[in-house]
Amino acid sequence: MLLLPALAAVPAPVVTAEPVCVRNCPPPAPAGAAAANTANANPIGQSWGAIASTPASYAYSYNQATRAQAESAARAQCNRQSDAGRGCEVQAFFNNACGALARGNYGEWAVAVEASDALAGQAALAQCNSHLPTEPCRVVASVCSPH
Repeated sequence: MLLLPALAAVPAPVVTAEPVCVRNCPPPAPAGAAAANTANANPIGQSWGAIASTPASYAYSYNQATRAQAESAARAQCNRQSDAGRGCEVQAFFNNACGALARGNYGEWAVAVEASDALAGQAALAQCNSHLPTEPCRVVASVCSPH
């Protein structure tokens, strides 16, 4: 996974050991509302997100005040969607960054955390495709926590 150099004013993204690819970033907030909503939701400037999954389901969270809240929200949403109603594991977490989850046709998967959803998606795809799926992997989820 390629990490971009962090700018002095921007905190470096937190990266997990296992990469996974994700697509489906939330739409941008209306002009003017984004700054106000972000400030109200998280006054200290931290914006955490997470991706959780099982072999059959996945979910994500974003714009959470703490890593624990982001992981809990992603895991809870994933468990609500899973057949068994449990068993979701957090695959990636990030602070003021983007995460992505990619999956192949025979269980291959990867996650990535990068500065943008495009970079996270590309990194997740590359990682997933390195597992040699019979068909190319695809990004199934991509999410950004405002930064």
